Order: sequence, then C-alpha cells, then structure tokens
Amino acid sequence: MTATPSHLSWDDLDDLLMGTERQAVHVHLETCAACRKLASLDLEIVVQLQRLPTLAPRSGFADRVMAGLATGAVPVRAVTPLHTSRWLKAATVILALGGIGTSVGWSLANQSLLQSWQVGVLDALRGLLQGGLALIQAMPQSALITALRDSLGGVGVGLIVTGVATAYLAGMLLVQRLMTLPRRPVHHAA
Repeated sequence: MTATPSHLSWDDLDDLLMGTERQAVHVHLETCAACRKLASLDLEIVVQLQRLPTLAPRSGFADRVMAGLATGAVPVRAVTPLHTSRWLKAATVILALGGIGTSVGWSLANQSLLQSWQVGVLDALRGLLQGGLALIQAMPQSALITALRDSLGGVGVGLIVTGVATAYLAGMLLVQRLMTLPRRPVHHAA
C-alpha cells in the first residue's frame, strides 16, 4: 500500500521493520515527528516481544501422547476440576442460603417500606389501566371496529380480548418450547 498524504500507513511501518521500505518512507520520517515516534514505538514492541522467553512442552510430551494414542488410552492426570469439587458446591449452597436469609431478614425488618412500594406500584398500575380504558373509549369508531362489534353482537369485545390473549399465550408457549433444551441427546446434532 502507499502512504497516506499526511502519515505512513501500517504497511509502510511493517516494511520499515522488515527492511523493505521505500525511499519515500525515509523522506517522510525525516519531516514527520509523529511517524518517527510511531515507528520507534513499533520497533520497541517488536524488540520486547523477541525478548520474551519461548515456551515449550515438557520433555517426553510427544512420546507420552503417541503412546496414549497407540494404546487407545490417552494418559490423564487425576485432578479434580474446580467446578466439581465439594468445597465449591458447599460454598455455592452457603452463599445461596445466605442470600435468601439476608433477603428475608431485610424484608421482615423493612415491611413498612415494602408496603409503601406496593401501594405506589398498585397506584401506578391503576393509573395505567384507567388511562388505557380512557384511550379505548376515546378511539374513533372505525369501520372495522364497528363491523366487528355489529357482526359479533354484544360479546364481540370479549371475543376479541380472548382471541388476543390466546394468541399471546400460544406465542409464549412456542417461545418457551423453542428455548427448552432436549431431555434426551439428539444423535444427529453433534
């Protein structure tokens, strides 16, 4: 890639590190302090990465793996994973019971606060319900609503509400079914 009009590109900096840069890169570095600093930092990162120790497996690793593959049994060290250890399970149960106990204790100690919250929530719900009913009453009588009301008689609104509620419930059951994991392993789903 070529250099952008104002600064060197990342490709130009890589070329500089590999020693395959163009003459224009040197000219730009002589005039641009920001690119000189960036090239210096880039070089410092490469030098620091080269100083890191290389890691290699313990001696005999390949022989142990090949021996395990040849016999059909791969050698496994007997280490209890953290997620199945007894102390972790006990700690989880203690934390859960402690959290529940703390919640119950706080609720018992702050009943007046909880009751005030309950009253506030019920008042808000009552306000929403009244606003919704007022909105329904204020809706203009469209031809569709009038036709539905006239065709269904006095029970039309009840049937519409029942139909909407049934459709919502069916949708919720469908979502729950789609999100439930299978109880038996599915052989073709590897």
